[in-house]
Amino acid sequence: MHGFYELTDHLDRVTVHENRASVMVESGQDIDIRRLEAVGSAPPRSLPDPDRPDGEPFRVDEPALLSLMDATWDAARRDGSADGYVHAAVASAESVHCIARDLTSAASAAKVLGWTILEGTERNLSVLLTRGILARPLIEAAARLGISVVVTSGVPTADAFRAAARLALTIVGMAMSRTPALLVDGGHIEQLPPTDDTGSDQAKERT
Repeated sequence: MHGFYELTDHLDRVTVHENRASVMVESGQDIDIRRLEAVGSAPPRSLPDPDRPDGEPFRVDEPALLSLMDATWDAARRDGSADGYVHAAVASAESVHCIARDLTSAASAAKVLGWTILEGTERNLSVLLTRGILARPLIEAAARLGISVVVTSGVPTADAFRAAARLALTIVGMAMSRTPALLVDGGHIEQLPPTDDTGSDQAKERT
């Protein structure tokens, strides 16, 4: 199984084994400092925060967002979610532009973010749809690419929650349930997800 990096800074991260530490470094990095960080003799350096977005925020209305979610989950089911694949997608306010699959949610999300770097710069891609627990590196990587709304079938970690609030991102969690939850409100969804006992018709269809 291959690993995927959400940030270029992760290229110098450390893998600890039973009796050794492997350090992957970029050109020009001080490997002695990296080795000291790996064994705890030097404090690891923190990653820089992404810039908070400027200008008019991206907005999508609730029905359009629910439609993007349904399109993504339907495509995943047709492609073979039962075979163990996990899917992720990037979308504009109007349609889904890229869907990827892999064995883990982090890998599939990294694939669609990578596609966004190469192909999606002119498409106004602002929505990331993924599965499982959201970690802080994925939130920060999405912010660097201009993503404003992150949708997941799970929930964010505490670090991811704080990062999204700091970066004015919106997180919609439990997206495959009858009542998706607006977990972090960055001001991008014009109507809140349904919170009553019945939910919307589109939310019912996902069950």
